[in-house]
Amino acid sequence: MIGPPGVKKFHETVLEMYKEDIEYRTSLGFPKEGILDVNVIEMEEPGNVPAEGIPANITSASMIHNLPTYAYRFEIDDKIIVFSGDTSPTNKLVELARNADLLIHDCSLTTEKLETENSDEIGENLKKEHSTPTQAGETAFHANAKRLVLTHFLPNINVDEIKEEVREAYDGELILGKDLQAITI
Repeated sequence: MIGPPGVKKFHETVLEMYKEDIEYRTSLGFPKEGILDVNVIEMEEPGNVPAEGIPANITSASMIHNLPTYAYRFEIDDKIIVFSGDTSPTNKLVELARNADLLIHDCSLTTEKLETENSDEIGENLKKEHSTPTQAGETAFHANAKRLVLTHFLPNINVDEIKEEVREAYDGELILGKDLQAITI
């Protein structure tokens, strides 16, 4: 696992939260590999990602979020896949996603309003570190991305409104991501 400063502490916290469950499952014979033997590498600065054993050229760039967050560009053979992670609009993502075959983009901000006690304050804070469908579409357009996958939706999204907003800026292939969805590159 490779990420910005803090990713190691995050990984260790998740392991601690699930410690009893992991111990139980491994006592039944489930493998520990891929859970307890993860090599976590924290990159102090974005850029070229050390990818020993991975047949890809991987680069990263800092995104705009309340915690250090990187977007990643994977170049595998003649395909380019970019994953934004959480971010508000930034030219760094446009450059990282230049001519991508697939851009996977954060899209937390939709026209649906949060129904909480301090929803206006929450909404204003989310605007500082996430993207709207229109903003994601603009990023894909300016990057000349062939396909755009939107992810990280808040509850109660209106699919038709999201598509309509994206189409204001981007006319390439659009996919609204779903958990465990497989996309062929």
